[in-house]
Amino acid sequence: FPVTICKRVYLISGWTTGAVTNVVYTAPIDSSGVIGAWATAGTVPVALIHAHVAVFKNKLYLFGGLTKAIVDPATTYNSTIYTASINADGTLGTWSTYTPTMPEGIYGGSVLVTKHNIYLFGGRISTGESNKVWHVPVWDNWADGLTGTWTACTNLPSVRSQHQPSIVTGK
Repeated sequence: FPVTICKRVYLISGWTTGAVTNVVYTAPIDSSGVIGAWATAGTVPVALIHAHVAVFKNKLYLFGGLTKAIVDPATTYNSTIYTASINADGTLGTWSTYTPTMPEGIYGGSVLVTKHNIYLFGGRISTGESNKVWHVPVWDNWADGLTGTWTACTNLPSVRSQHQPSIVTGK
């Protein structure tokens, strides 16, 4: 799950050579947009694939996803929210668990961050594709950013997973 923070790109968890990994890689982005050498930047608390990443102010949020391949009967649908501070130099602080958790384990949905909300659209839940839309408020003046629980929004017109949302500035 790639994300850019403070002129750095991070590759967080994912699938590698037949297994799920919890390793985080980072690389600098120079002024011309070229990505520099990759380095290990630590690990996340749980190895996840198809998880969701959101950045709000000085926090990175990792949530949802699967702990193993979907075909593995031992896979778990993750509903835990992990968060790490983004330090002034772009490095990540220690990961912690945010409470409360997501309403259910979801993977393969899409995330959109606005001025005061993180939205999660569709994805897959344990019973199949989902048309649910969730949001959680985020505010600058709260130490951890998140201010409450996930709330259901109006459902999508049909089930949807493995997609990307978009926002038009000022709309």
